[in-house]
Amino acid sequence: MKAAARRQVMAMATEADGDPLEVLMKTIRVAWGAVPWLQEQIADIDPDEGNTKLFIAYQQLYGEWTERAARFSKMALDAGVAERQVRVVERQGELVAQVIKTILDGLQLTKAQRSLAPQLVRTALLQLEAAT
Repeated sequence: MKAAARRQVMAMATEADGDPLEVLMKTIRVAWGAVPWLQEQIADIDPDEGNTKLFIAYQQLYGEWTERAARFSKMALDAGVAERQVRVVERQGELVAQVIKTILDGLQLTKAQRSLAPQLVRTALLQLEAAT
């Protein structure tokens, strides 16, 4: 059965470009995604129905997938993924601020209108954040 599965995976495997950090993050999400599914499977097993082998198999898989997710998470931490994500978000914020400034400058607002802009921008950005 393992040999057949291996052949099938090899038949599906193709070369693909990918950013190493994106690949690592997707790998973490896939590995961790298996954990709640396995928890559900384990919870649904009725011990009175003689499913001991199935229960043990799911428990073993649960341990393997949990360990795999933890190992990949450590790789991401060691690779500085969290810091990189923070830098990306900070840069996006800087770009949004620059766009807003450019728009406001281009509108040639009066002093009174200009004084309203910071609160209006803040409110709009908070609404955007709440919607996402």
